[in-house]
Amino acid sequence: MTLEGHDKQINSICYSPDGKQMISGGWDKTTRRWDLQAGKEIGDMRDVCEWGVCAVTVSRDGRWITTAGAHDKRGELKACEVETGMVKTFQGHSRVVNCIDISKDSMLLASGSSDSTARIWSLDTSKLVAGPFK
Repeated sequence: MTLEGHDKQINSICYSPDGKQMISGGWDKTTRRWDLQAGKEIGDMRDVCEWGVCAVTVSRDGRWITTAGAHDKRGELKACEVETGMVKTFQGHSRVVNCIDISKDSMLLASGSSDSTARIWSLDTSKLVAGPFK
């Protein structure tokens, strides 16, 4: 199966917890959600990160899709609540955010950046709960 839609390089990809969907993000500044059974795009977020999406992940409960990248040389980190479409922004990294992961309980978002720090955030409050770690 080939999934087409991005018009620039894809930098990150992950499966939904049930394995029926996939999330992708790339230099075209979009995050796309794919239905793997139908083989087609079922949703997207455009202009997610101004310089492009470096990383995507989905929470184990399927509630959150998170994206990482950069905007105006600062890190850009966002979480979209799938059910409501509400987008939360996490501010603190001074350079591009390269990697992200969500805790097993789907409460915390970890991020790593070119600013040589790692941080841990609350997905519910968007607040920094630990870090920065150098």
